[in-house]
Amino acid sequence: MQKYWGPENGLIRLRPFSSKSNNKDLGLPFLNIRYEAQLTRYKQQLDDAERVEDELKQERRQLQRELRIISDKLENECTRIDVLQRENERLRVLRKKDLLNNSDDKLGISKSHSPLLPTNSNDIQSNSPIEDSF
Repeated sequence: MQKYWGPENGLIRLRPFSSKSNNKDLGLPFLNIRYEAQLTRYKQQLDDAERVEDELKQERRQLQRELRIISDKLENECTRIDVLQRENERLRVLRKKDLLNNSDDKLGISKSHSPLLPTNSNDIQSNSPIEDSF
């Protein structure tokens, strides 16, 4: 308990908590400034995190778009390879037939006697769209 001389030159007794409340009142503006600084810092961190999140989402969308484009190109190339392999196989078969025809002519064997070659030109079937166009 503190004792003070008051305006009437008398002894005044003050309660002990009154000095504590005065100290609290002096500290409130400092606490308020501190909390406002924290709030500003947290808001800035939130804005930065949201900006980074938006950039990451945009990058993810761009990468997905590129993946889709590359996957389409890969599928097209695989289809093209299949078509070329079938055409290559068809040309090999035709080449073998042509070699057989040429070897039979050189040996003097007629086409009608060869068991491997068709006797009628209508018996030869073509799977190529190129020959169908002629």
